[in-house]
Amino acid sequence: MLEATSLLGCCAAGLLACSGTVQATSGTLEVDLVFPQNDTYAPEPIIPVAFAFQHSELAGYLQPSIAFSISPYGNNSESIAGGYYDQTWTNFTSSDPYMQYGEGLEVLNTEGTWMLEWTLSITNYSSSGNLEFSRDSKRRRTVFTKNGAKKPDLTAATGEDTCSNAQGYVFKITETQDSGDHLDNGKPCAVLAETTPTPSPCGVKIEASAASSVSASLTDKACAVETASWCPEPDDEGAAQSLVIPSLAVGGIAFLAAALSGLGFLVI
Repeated sequence: MLEATSLLGCCAAGLLACSGTVQATSGTLEVDLVFPQNDTYAPEPIIPVAFAFQHSELAGYLQPSIAFSISPYGNNSESIAGGYYDQTWTNFTSSDPYMQYGEGLEVLNTEGTWMLEWTLSITNYSSSGNLEFSRDSKRRRTVFTKNGAKKPDLTAATGEDTCSNAQGYVFKITETQDSGDHLDNGKPCAVLAETTPTPSPCGVKIEASAASSVSASLTDKACAVETASWCPEPDDEGAAQSLVIPSLAVGGIAFLAAALSGLGFLVI
């Protein structure tokens, strides 16, 4: 797994007690792993790993980062794909829910059982006693199988029958404190409640209408790097045609693309 390697200070002196002006910002932020779920899917050259931020306008006060890795089940020391997203400068107000995406580039177009492990790290003030800067990491894992005929389908994963299978964390922000020193993104730190509500991943809905354009863009990008057997043939003008997998994608999704051999990020 990739872990955050630097401390993002709310206080100029690092892990020191500090105090400041109470801000009015409060509310509940939820971060969900929408896909994959603990399920069985058909092997595909492109499959999604999707994270959703609900009430995303609050995320900047926690300055989150997400890391994930995928390994054969039972052999978590052999990571075959992964991604890391430092979201210091992310514009979380662009949409709600905000969907995090990029691309981990490796081959999962084979049958097998896989484990996805993900870590969510946040920055906040400790609410016990004097306010202190804190960087907290939470880790979860899910197991999925590549065998059978069911296509990876984000629309179905966020449907009424399956949305509750998603994994999530909830952070209840009671207030923000402006000590005069801000997070790297310019925002004051959040103070979190000691207890948190139950996650509600069914608040995320992904419409099939958004799938084709992002799936097409990812296909074009992947096949431009290295032509694989599953890549569509170029059109008459030499441009790559898109391999559109219905309901596969929506803006803000992490993808694992077969036939590529590095780690990168895609902005559509």
